[in-house]
Amino acid sequence: MGIAMIRNPISWLHSMHHIAYDINPCVHGTNWLTKTCKYPSHVDGGNLLAGLEFPNLEAIWTNWTLDYESLTSFGFKRGLLVRYEDLVLDTDRIDSFTNLTRSAETRLVERGVNPGKKKNLDSRAHAIVQIQKKSYLKDGQLSQEWLEQA
Repeated sequence: MGIAMIRNPISWLHSMHHIAYDINPCVHGTNWLTKTCKYPSHVDGGNLLAGLEFPNLEAIWTNWTLDYESLTSFGFKRGLLVRYEDLVLDTDRIDSFTNLTRSAETRLVERGVNPGKKKNLDSRAHAIVQIQKKSYLKDGQLSQEWLEQA
């Protein structure tokens, strides 16, 4: 079973603006939301995205989300799409569901996944606070006009 996680697009953009890993150059400058974004020629964890160029960050999120909707086309017998916010806020329900559907080929990532940066709070507690406060809506880099369009 393929399990994919989708995140609120505004929250994802806010997070990417802070740490964008392979596409870090895409999140700098005043036009970071609208400028083209190209993956480097070598991407850690695989080369499916290597060298691909997208019109903007929003197009990357959309591309990934469309892929998640068709997990069976990647060779999985079944697919499960889980919202990031549900995984963080209601971990027990997600665990119970995935245990019912678990097969020999399914591995779940441990709770409290290590983030790409160190935090004072444990990562799940920090994520809960961020989701409940909707802190991404207070990001000064995301203009009110842009948020209204999103």
